[in-house]
Amino acid sequence: MSARRVQRSNVTDELSNIAAEIIKQLSTSKRHVTRPAVASSKMEVGTFHEAVKHGDVQTVRRGLEGGLQDGFQLKDFKNHVKIGGIDQTPLHLASMFGHAEVAELLIQYGDDLEARDLIGQWTPLHLAAIYGHTLTCEVLIRSGANIMSRDRCLGTPLHKAAVHGNIGICELLIRSGADIKAQNEDGKNSLDVAFNRKTRKFLMKSAGVKPSICNLS
Repeated sequence: MSARRVQRSNVTDELSNIAAEIIKQLSTSKRHVTRPAVASSKMEVGTFHEAVKHGDVQTVRRGLEGGLQDGFQLKDFKNHVKIGGIDQTPLHLASMFGHAEVAELLIQYGDDLEARDLIGQWTPLHLAAIYGHTLTCEVLIRSGANIMSRDRCLGTPLHKAAVHGNIGICELLIRSGADIKAQNEDGKNSLDVAFNRKTRKFLMKSAGVKPSICNLS
């Protein structure tokens, strides 16, 4: 197995573990929310989390319009949604699970497009690019997300799309102005980290580089 495939396998395993942990924690989050002493018409934070995770637009809208228990607002979630040391906002979760309509609604209510989690310093756009959610990427970019934002390893969303072989998202990012030549902390650009020949060939064509047997290997 090539070093490139081993590297991608390790990254994929890590992301799968993160996703599994998020699903596990969100499924039990209702138990960890302090209930008010008196009945409240406001939505429980755990219910809101579940709605975001499952792409339940109407429930998310109801929570945003009617408010959440304990006075929580979108800006508070950076210090509240902590899953295994991963600081996630609702927009991170919507982007990770590919719920474009929920993402758009959260943005309308002021969720932070450039918020970063703790594990990788990933923005919502990084996560949507990693998990291959093209429509969600379109929503984020159209709403003003920084297509050249850098993560902990100085990787851009294009790096993430390339390393996971998400060609449609690579195309979207490049069309939106992403720099193919931007380098991460290892001095590698998106072409260097491309997952396979097909992805590499697309990026080379976009960069105006003529493919050859050597540089497609």
